[in-house]
Amino acid sequence: MIKDETYFVVETENLLIGCGGWSYRATLFGNDSKKDRNPDILNPAINSAKIRAFFIKPRYARKGIGSMIMQQCEEAARAMDFRGLELMATLPGQKLYARHGFTACKAIEYPINNNLSLTFIPMRKKLSVKVG
Repeated sequence: MIKDETYFVVETENLLIGCGGWSYRATLFGNDSKKDRNPDILNPAINSAKIRAFFIKPRYARKGIGSMIMQQCEEAARAMDFRGLELMATLPGQKLYARHGFTACKAIEYPINNNLSLTFIPMRKKLSVKVG
């Protein structure tokens, strides 16, 4: 996302307090070292853009920073003619995404290792078509 220039950061007084972005590539989540990454470019007419890697410094949570980043992501995806967004939410992030109109799907358990897994919530949102 950094190379694609689709990642946003928010800072104050030289302190990074929030970040997040979107992607026009097929991979929904995970880091660059994962072997199953898919760098294919999505077709905005049939695929949804991916919302990815939102992190807000806890001291700055619930102050509108995540919403500000989400608005930038939505505007950028809409400008590239995407008609939908999708993401894989963590449990703490689900409320932010729901406030922005995302609908939750059935939770999934994602294995981390043999004894540990994380619960994720797939979420989707339709975008209004840009006018003009």
